[in-house]
Amino acid sequence: MSDDSDDEPVIADSQQQKLQTEVNTEKLKKTGRPKKAKKEDSYESYEAKDIKCFLEYVENAPILWDASIDNSHRKEFKWHHYEEIEHVCRKFMPKGRRIGETAERLFVELKRDYDRHLRSVQNAKSGSGVVKNKFEYAENMRFLDGALHKRTVKK
Repeated sequence: MSDDSDDEPVIADSQQQKLQTEVNTEKLKKTGRPKKAKKEDSYESYEAKDIKCFLEYVENAPILWDASIDNSHRKEFKWHHYEEIEHVCRKFMPKGRRIGETAERLFVELKRDYDRHLRSVQNAKSGSGVVKNKFEYAENMRFLDGALHKRTVKK
């Protein structure tokens, strides 16, 4: 009988050790800084406040979005501005393989979706009132409207 009583505490000790290691691993998982979005991720994986901050910096660099500015077609000038934006937004934006790559890809994706939003508004039937496709950052990207009007062909 004494042999059975000796086995019980050993089992209880091993179970306690397992529980303790599980608790320790859970604590380890929670520590550290928050994860950044990956460079391949869509803008939807970023927080809204981060995208709005990013768009403010893009708005302050018209060479990135206004084709009427001299040297706006030269990639090295644009990359310099994208690099600065990536540096300022480094808390939430990862670096790409090429300097400025992530910021450029993010802006191109946002601009594409903004253009789709504008087309859906223009193509809405008269009197429909509401456009179904609501782009969340449309108000923050209104600075592009001036550049779009400059580029429209007059008949």
